[in-house]
Amino acid sequence: MEKNENLDICKKCGGKCCKKSGCDLWIDDINDKTQKGILDLLATGWYSIVALMNFKRVNGKVCNMPFLYLRARNQNRDIVDLLSMKTTCVNLTSAGCSFSYEDRPSGAKNLTPSENGNCTPKENPFDKIKLYGPYQNVLAKIVKRYTGKSVDKVVREDVVNLIKNIASGNISGVSPIELADLKGMIPILAECYPEEVALGYKLAKNAPINLK
Repeated sequence: MEKNENLDICKKCGGKCCKKSGCDLWIDDINDKTQKGILDLLATGWYSIVALMNFKRVNGKVCNMPFLYLRARNQNRDIVDLLSMKTTCVNLTSAGCSFSYEDRPSGAKNLTPSENGNCTPKENPFDKIKLYGPYQNVLAKIVKRYTGKSVDKVVREDVVNLIKNIASGNISGVSPIELADLKGMIPILAECYPEEVALGYKLAKNAPINLK
């Protein structure tokens, strides 16, 4: 990929995108794509297994088929971080990214810096995430290894914790952009995971969020 960096713009911005979340690790960034290779990568503390919530309506019912991939780890988040409020990337420092440009995840190098902070991707990031398709079983096994649970079980627990944290105002370190994105997701989460969403509100001891 041709170098796509403007330090002056990024310095003025202070890392708006990095403060929203760590960037995606493209499958081509991973040299050893075996289970051992991915485990070694996760052990560095720089990355997490995350999930794209893949909602589909089947026979009138909303189902979720989470799609697993790797992303730079966010502050105060675990190795397995399938669904949570994203926070600032662990690699963001006062001097910028701790990675050299060459070692930076391609999800970051794909962004063209903008003076207004609305950086734009050169290539469609969703198309790049889809390339993890052949590695879904390997990543699911790693989720099971770390948590002792299936991907579905982890996501259901994450839904409860997500709703509880939002409803109780436990949003420290979460950018306004990320919070707005998550609130927009709540209606479909409530349709797909009604029991988990209800439990999240109950644990928060709070009224449902005003989505308007």
